[in-house]
Amino acid sequence: LDSPKDSSSSSSSSFLNHLCLSHPDSPQGQQERRARQQFVQWCDVLDTCIQSDGSVSTTATMSATTTTLPLVEALQGIQDHCNSRNPDKQSYLFLFQQQESIYTLMSLLGVMSSSTHKKKSDDHDVDDGDFEDDTTCRETILQETLKTLILLLGSIPTLRDSFVAWERWMELFQWSVKTPKLKIATELLRLAHVACLQCEPNKVNWMRTCRRTPGGIGFVLTCLKYSPKELVLGQEHNDTTTNNNASTNTNPTAQIMTMMIQACKLIVVVCRFDDYREPSSVSSSATGQPSLSGAGLPTVSSAHDNVMELSREGTVPVLINLLKNSSKEQEELRSILLQALRVLAIQDDIIQSMVALGLLQVVQEILCTSLDQKEKDDLTTTTTTSSTTDTTTAKEEEKEDTTTTTTIPKQSSSCSNLVASALGLMRNLSGNDDIKTTLCQGGGRGGSATSSSSSSKKASTAAALPQILQAMKLFLNHTKIQQHGCGTLAAMALRRPTNVMEILSQNGHVQILRAMKSHPTNVAIQRQGSLALRNIVSRPLDTTTTTTSSNNNHGKHPPTDDSSPPLNAKEILLESGAEQVLKEIAGAHQGSMDEAYAALRDLGIQGVKLWKVGSDGRLESRVSSYNVEAVMAAAAVTGDGMATTANKVSNFRPVFETSRVLDDL
Repeated sequence: LDSPKDSSSSSSSSFLNHLCLSHPDSPQGQQERRARQQFVQWCDVLDTCIQSDGSVSTTATMSATTTTLPLVEALQGIQDHCNSRNPDKQSYLFLFQQQESIYTLMSLLGVMSSSTHKKKSDDHDVDDGDFEDDTTCRETILQETLKTLILLLGSIPTLRDSFVAWERWMELFQWSVKTPKLKIATELLRLAHVACLQCEPNKVNWMRTCRRTPGGIGFVLTCLKYSPKELVLGQEHNDTTTNNNASTNTNPTAQIMTMMIQACKLIVVVCRFDDYREPSSVSSSATGQPSLSGAGLPTVSSAHDNVMELSREGTVPVLINLLKNSSKEQEELRSILLQALRVLAIQDDIIQSMVALGLLQVVQEILCTSLDQKEKDDLTTTTTTSSTTDTTTAKEEEKEDTTTTTTIPKQSSSCSNLVASALGLMRNLSGNDDIKTTLCQGGGRGGSATSSSSSSKKASTAAALPQILQAMKLFLNHTKIQQHGCGTLAAMALRRPTNVMEILSQNGHVQILRAMKSHPTNVAIQRQGSLALRNIVSRPLDTTTTTTSSNNNHGKHPPTDDSSPPLNAKEILLESGAEQVLKEIAGAHQGSMDEAYAALRDLGIQGVKLWKVGSDGRLESRVSSYNVEAVMAAAAVTGDGMATTANKVSNFRPVFETSRVLDDL
């Protein structure tokens, strides 16, 4: 039953991948059918453990081994067949959807319910040993259920809308934090993160459940309040309460770290809009309310409301305190903490509270440490490469040198993620005019605006602009660093001519153009780079105002004194080749075309117009349309600014007539 490898056959075969197309009598066919029959039986085993009232039965026989072991085996079998390592994974995922076993898994989350434990404890015929064995079995069932749900929700995005067990999730999470059961709490955080990923209804329902539950968000923050001593020395003071975890968690410190990272990931996904599905594909079953998709309306983001709710619950001080107490070896934790703070830094009051808590100094320290580590790694790489080239030793020594060199990129990779997170946070913090000036030129106060002059001197912040440009230079091939670097420079240059002079004095425009040239197909970098170039030239420079770099000549165009001619940002950018980059690279993408056109306009470039492509393929003057393309290449533009393939004159009126309507009133 071979079919041609074309697009139509591949799309149609995706609906038939659950069928066994091998011959029933062949060894392969028999093996596939037995495996699928076993998979269906495992799903049936899950159903038999759910009672009519929704409770989980582990007392069909008083011997726990005869009831729970088949259930655990079924859960592990489903995990093995739906794992990414299985080449026939899609077939079993389809069978799972067909069996509608997602509701059975949600019912299995009630295996640790208090009512079940009360019923068990009230049975006087059961001794304490049987009760402890049953509790252990229930915890095992819960852990395997969580692993299965995480795997399936991560593999089948459409199942996320069907996950509605948030009340039960909150009960389990409260129990796991109070007990404490660190491993179960970590798995519950991971489940919430996977369920909310690219699913806006689940984000709304999770936050609604936290609001309805007393101290709901507080339990999430509890996972982030472990002291540095507990991270370094372990949990000596909790030994009496974590005996059950000691058998499963060989390294409590590592388990705490993992739990913290998962809590931060959950905060990030809840406070960021990422549900770009078509309205018709968004199910209303998860919300229990009439779906907006029925009216063809897009999904409404809840990110801003979630940020404000988390901020009111005191999330920002907890995150900053944990960031301050983290060590430089905990790069993954630091990176996700910076990402969590970034998604929260969307409102001016929140940003000011972050700065008052000393966030600027912490971020700059992390950035400087990471850049120093990167420079050391590059120096080690250069030294190792040169020694390998010049050496005349035996092959065994050459292999040893090669082994030493290959370990360096892994260190640089973790370092680059941390730098990208730090720049992303600085980019959001630069939304405040005073803070972006402090980051660009230095000075200012790291504390609140009401601090005294003596304390403000102690809390003064050094300029972060040199570190930003150094990061863009060292990590030229890292797309996120270049994007956040260009975005931060664009925010710094907006409405701040003094910041523009500082950026030009340190050759910031050169780094922007270098990033755009190095990533010609990355639309996000082209857009942010174009915005940065436009903000640099949009306002005239006031050269009478001195900047912090007046005594430190960093670049080709330092700030001038009274005897020097005034700076001309347009000439500086044109000499650096900004026109060619904007026309040929940024102007070639629909996502960055408007920004490139605006930058060229502010640069004073003549003969550049914006056009749209009609349904017949002809170029027309741009009206109000989003389906536009820019014809900016020199071969397509004549001297009078008209495209050679267009027959219509632009209807755009750059000058507005003065209205006298108000005079007649």
